[in-house]
Amino acid sequence: MAELSISRLEEKIQLLLKKMQYVREENQRLQENVDQQQELLQQEQARAKDMEHQIALLKIANAQSSGEGQPAETKRALKSAINQYIHEIDNCIARLNE
Repeated sequence: MAELSISRLEEKIQLLLKKMQYVREENQRLQENVDQQQELLQQEQARAKDMEHQIALLKIANAQSSGEGQPAETKRALKSAINQYIHEIDNCIARLNE
């Protein structure tokens, strides 16, 4: 009877070890999936930021091409946007020089 109990315990232990291995493998697969999704998210965020910059540049180009009859507010917004881009470029150049 004692040998039967030991045998059942060994079987249960083996089953638990198999389950543990399966859970570890599943965890690894899920972690890889999370890593891939995070990379995709970063790529999409960078793409969205690039598109925002393109939109801003198109607005500047559109405002510039509309001629001298622009309201003072539009001219100020255009000048502010250009100054902001110059500031960003200066920061990038400073980082490259470090």
